[in-house]
Amino acid sequence: MAEARVAKRYEEIASSMIERIHSGELRPGDRLPPERALAESYGVSRPAIREALRSLEMMGLVESHVGEGTYIKAPTLSSLMDPFSLVLAQNAKLGGELIEARLILETEIAALAARRRTPEQLAQLEETLSDMERDLAAGGLGIEADARFHALLAEAAGNESLRMMLEMCAGMLSRTRPITQAIKGVPRMTLKDHAAICEAVRAQDERGARRLMRVHLNRALRNLAKLQKA
Repeated sequence: MAEARVAKRYEEIASSMIERIHSGELRPGDRLPPERALAESYGVSRPAIREALRSLEMMGLVESHVGEGTYIKAPTLSSLMDPFSLVLAQNAKLGGELIEARLILETEIAALAARRRTPEQLAQLEETLSDMERDLAAGGLGIEADARFHALLAEAAGNESLRMMLEMCAGMLSRTRPITQAIKGVPRMTLKDHAAICEAVRAQDERGARRLMRVHLNRALRNLAKLQKA
């Protein structure tokens, strides 16, 4: 019972601190009082404070410096998305919705990549095509090269927010990619789609890159739908 009370109290303390951060009462760079002072302030034991701070640190909201104390961190896109990503990952029915989200994100990512890509980034994209070709020839599914292609496009787009959002979706879709790629003919079609998108990026054809990515992801959406009906 004592452990249950500590668990409940640390969750309440963490929630209270999160509210104070959201309200602006606690700002990035602020140093929190020592554990003892926090324990007295909340009327709890130091272990409860310690657990609350540990949970906040895992969320990326605070950071501890040995001998200096615990400080409020500035929010980042990653710290906001990681808990959201964890929740979504528990829902197996969201695969199709995530691909729809990618349709919105990656069509514009492809267009931006066509506009902004550097010669070095283009060479890396082309390298994923060769890697995928070798993997397919060896009997593989080209999964790693597939994921790398989309990640490189996001880097070439030059928008960190879009890149992080795509990374969130890609991380959760990593569970479904091996299943859809195992469908007969899909790996070769994926490689063909990638090659066409890469050519549009090479030509800096924004409209073409956008259209080809839409075709590619709509195909992925149909493949997933077939599997769900099977």
